[in-house]
Amino acid sequence: MAPPNPVLGVALGEEARAYPVHVMDYHQIVNDEIGGRPVVVTYDPLAGVPRAFDARVDGKRLRFGVSGLLHNHNFLLYDRETESLWLQFTGEALSGPLAGKRLEPLRIRQERFATWRSRHPKTRVLERPFPKRIDYRYTPFKAYIVQDSTLFPVKAKDERFHAKEMVCGVVVDGRPRAYLGSLVTAAGGEIDDTVGGRKLHVAYDTQEAVFMWDVPEDVEVVEAYWFAWKAFHPDTQVWNDPGAEKPATE
Repeated sequence: MAPPNPVLGVALGEEARAYPVHVMDYHQIVNDEIGGRPVVVTYDPLAGVPRAFDARVDGKRLRFGVSGLLHNHNFLLYDRETESLWLQFTGEALSGPLAGKRLEPLRIRQERFATWRSRHPKTRVLERPFPKRIDYRYTPFKAYIVQDSTLFPVKAKDERFHAKEMVCGVVVDGRPRAYLGSLVTAAGGEIDDTVGGRKLHVAYDTQEAVFMWDVPEDVEVVEAYWFAWKAFHPDTQVWNDPGAEKPATE
């Protein structure tokens, strides 16, 4: 692992894991156990969304795979025990015997390996499963990332910002708020904000296209491409919105 390479980091108890994004681009799901807790770590390369969840429902452990299906431009997981379909963005089962159930979200960070390792020096790193068959140095989504468009319809759009711009999204007391990489960069690269009485610190590394953030434990954080955050939070506020007077298109 080169220090600048981005990873998805999850820490529970005394244990920490780093999942290289260049590996998750290809495999999207890891069934793991951290600190004695079964977890599923996921990454949607189409929506730019990393998410981690407790892999238990009603006390039963589930193991997940990629279904190949999408909903609102976000991929659906399936669990091998019941074949229910789960939305990666929210962790909600949309169909099958477990429809209506929700997985418990776990905090996950997407940042440079060097940053994650400074937080957790004893972190373990996911090995490349098939190094002889897959060249993990190159993402298969290189052309897709720069396109200011989506491949499939979404429920809500706002075309004032590039569709694939990176967003650090938070939800405080049910209110969504988006910090866009370009706006944080224009403000000097890091900002402090207060939402619902909670103090938030958000920084953005333009060179590596990753956020660093410090928020209270009760604040949900989801990183995503702008189109994906907007699709699932059509009423989102945008921090330092340059076009607040302009209505969004839905």
